[in-house]
Amino acid sequence: MKTLVLTGPIGGGKSTACRYLERKGIPVYDSDNRARSLYFESSLLAIGVEKALGQTFRDSSGRFDLRALSAAVFGDAVAMARLEALVHPAVFADIVRWRDGLDPSAPFAVVESAIFLQKPMFHPLADFVIKIDAPLELRMERVQARDGLSREQVMQRVTMQDCAGAAEPDLLIMRDNGPKEELYARVDEALASLGLNNI
Repeated sequence: MKTLVLTGPIGGGKSTACRYLERKGIPVYDSDNRARSLYFESSLLAIGVEKALGQTFRDSSGRFDLRALSAAVFGDAVAMARLEALVHPAVFADIVRWRDGLDPSAPFAVVESAIFLQKPMFHPLADFVIKIDAPLELRMERVQARDGLSREQVMQRVTMQDCAGAAEPDLLIMRDNGPKEELYARVDEALASLGLNNI
């Protein structure tokens, strides 16, 4: 089964495109949500992260605290590298398990990942990569409206997704401020150009 990766920066439109494909019956793997879930599904991962970072991340009930983890690694390149060295292999293996368990009649599978192009270890998973982007100011406005964040908070997230040294996608879709239907049409055109339009 072919695997298409949809990537791009926060607020660019990749999640909107993924929801569109899901409605058409295409299986979609949401890397961000699955990565967060893995801490609760695998005690070994949670314990390994705490050991690697030298502190515990638990709330008052003993449940793994993702907010505390994020605060501990934010702005600390060494801590982030230690975290990614454990989490990224776990996500890679989870994607493989998910894909192997799909109905083989599915026309193709989609992996949604913001960081895919910056992380070479994930590249073997993809047959095709489409990046969905938009002008910075438009992305900032979307995320502020969607998540109720300040401009400074959004800029912090944008900075964390630094694309320096990233690989190039097979196709780039630049989204403007038009309706979602315009993005859907661009996605359909991209799928056709990659030979994935037999759905």
